[in-house]
Amino acid sequence: MVCAAFGERVSFASGHDAEAQQNAVPMPDAVLALNQLAKQHTIVYTTCRHQESRQGTQDWLARHGFPEPERVYCCPHYDWKYKYIEEIAEKSQKMKIVLFDDQAEMMVKAFRHLAKMDHRIALSLVLRLTLVAFGQAEPPAFPMRLPFPVLALPSWQEEDIAVLVSSSSSLQGNVPTVF
Repeated sequence: MVCAAFGERVSFASGHDAEAQQNAVPMPDAVLALNQLAKQHTIVYTTCRHQESRQGTQDWLARHGFPEPERVYCCPHYDWKYKYIEEIAEKSQKMKIVLFDDQAEMMVKAFRHLAKMDHRIALSLVLRLTLVAFGQAEPPAFPMRLPFPVLALPSWQEEDIAVLVSSSSSLQGNVPTVF
């Protein structure tokens, strides 16, 4: 399974300020949770940060003990997160994909845009994708039916991860996955 996630929060006011990003503090339990997930899944980090911040992001992840810090993909737009993830997961059509994002609504809009612009990638992902709305107690409501499940993860705390894992077949067992 491919799991795309990020474990720090930088305010939008700081924008793409490298110093603010380097001084960011990991979210509580993020390092522990992602290291646990990394035992059975491949972790990648997708971010809409500028490409110039990639090395700093990798250094930050390594400094704080996140798994696989070299797997950072800087994306110019939200829909590029899907493109990078699909490229990684392309090797196995059976590979499940779980995308953790604190901008779930933007990720749904981005998927709709991707489906119009690159139908092949959208079709490749749609049956393998689970979107996890990080920082939300309940999945967001959408005015349209989505072609993939959207789950909620309030925090990286162990009990929240346990509830998520029990409700998602993509996170259970040794199913090949990319985060």
